[in-house]
Amino acid sequence: MGSSPGVRVHPLMTARMKAMPAFYDRPGGPKPLAMLRGIGLHVPRSKWIWLPIPAFLVEHPDAGPVLIDAGMHEQVATDVKGALGRLGAIAFTIDMQPQWAVPAQLRARGIDPADVKTIVMTHLHYDHASGLSQFPGATVHVDAAEHAAATKGSMKDGYMPHQLQTPGQQWETIAAQDDEVDLLGDGTIRLLRTPGHTVGHRSVVLRLASGGELLLTGDAAYARETVERSLTPLLTWKDDAYRESLARVQKWIADHPGAPYIPGHDTAAWAELAEVYE
Repeated sequence: MGSSPGVRVHPLMTARMKAMPAFYDRPGGPKPLAMLRGIGLHVPRSKWIWLPIPAFLVEHPDAGPVLIDAGMHEQVATDVKGALGRLGAIAFTIDMQPQWAVPAQLRARGIDPADVKTIVMTHLHYDHASGLSQFPGATVHVDAAEHAAATKGSMKDGYMPHQLQTPGQQWETIAAQDDEVDLLGDGTIRLLRTPGHTVGHRSVVLRLASGGELLLTGDAAYARETVERSLTPLLTWKDDAYRESLARVQKWIADHPGAPYIPGHDTAAWAELAEVYE
């Protein structure tokens, strides 16, 4: 490794999905009742909100191209049922163009997708893991508790276990009790334990080539509004854990004034992101 390296980070929008209006902010009251109210069955899809489905290309001077999450598989652009199953085709409204898939976006930047040898997963919900099979030669790093939950999970939990079964792909799990992990040992990619959205969710801090830092909150904070108003979203694994992790995100932001952070699914924030952070 070089001395004190930094990275360049490219935000990649792989698709857009519609979500119920209460997605960012669960209605009040007991959770079961609030969930029923928030699911939005009484609200026409035309009034649901579009959410970006991101992935991130990290250019490391020694490790080469690294992905944070994999976004939607390119098949979703032409065949949602084939990619996400019959239930997925019924349940989800997705907008995707073939050129939005991560491999196409890498090629547009002069990067061969086969050169991606390292993928970091914030968590393994289908919208983050759908594209994993496009990188059969990569090693995937994820929290051990998350991997265990996903391999035993189902669509009702947000998981599609078949997405984790690409021949030739290797998996490296991070001990669930490790609060912070320096992935490459050089401080450029640090994985923070932020459970709550899922059992093994991780947010990612990246040291940029300029020397500053960038926080990818993942789904520990869906939107800037989540951070600013301490919102509890419609969907969580455990509310208390989610709120503790959101407090950790908020503290990082307060401790790094002026440092950029990118929330998980914020349409307004996405429109304002830089093409590259360096």
